[in-house]
Amino acid sequence: MNTFRFGKYSDTDTLSRLIGENYAVLSIMSRFGIPIGFGDQSIREVCSKNQVDTETFLAIIRLLTGDASKSPDTPLFIPTLIEFLRNSHNYFLDYRLPDIRKSLTTVLTEGLDDLNQAVLKYFDQFAAAVRKHMMYENTKVFPNVTIKQKDTYSKNFHKQHESIETSLAEFKNILIKYYSAPLTNEMNRLLVDIFNCEQELALHNAVEDKLFLPAIA
Repeated sequence: MNTFRFGKYSDTDTLSRLIGENYAVLSIMSRFGIPIGFGDQSIREVCSKNQVDTETFLAIIRLLTGDASKSPDTPLFIPTLIEFLRNSHNYFLDYRLPDIRKSLTTVLTEGLDDLNQAVLKYFDQFAAAVRKHMMYENTKVFPNVTIKQKDTYSKNFHKQHESIETSLAEFKNILIKYYSAPLTNEMNRLLVDIFNCEQELALHNAVEDKLFLPAIA
């Protein structure tokens, strides 16, 4: 996920300024259910209007923009954080990963049947691992999370997040290094989408590791 500006934002900054300096915020907004068309309202005003906890929203924005060193001014609102994470899971499972697979099938070169099958199999295994992990969180972690479970979840999260990020990086490198094909507009779009997905997953994992787990403690 590309960012244009690494800096500090507060609840009095306008949301339009935040988006103008970092368009990746749009993806964050969509997972909070925040619509566009808010004029020059501040971040706090827009969050309040849409019943989104401002500190939780800002904490995620600060991870995105490289200002994660600042601790939230007030405790994060766990229900808002969990709703964001659930919506993020829906984004990856129902939109982002299926869209990448659809693009992948359109750029595979004819005559490379064995290689094409291997590429699709690798991606499908990756997507299945992501689904398994995210559905486990949806059904087992979020409804029943307790302070006593924090350390166990922390170890499992770190291991699974690292595996997911590594698998996607390897898939991207396999395509770039070993899949001989013309760099058409469609192939370029696919690779850019994979790079963006890689960064989006890294941010999502950071939200769970650096915000969710500390919040339940």
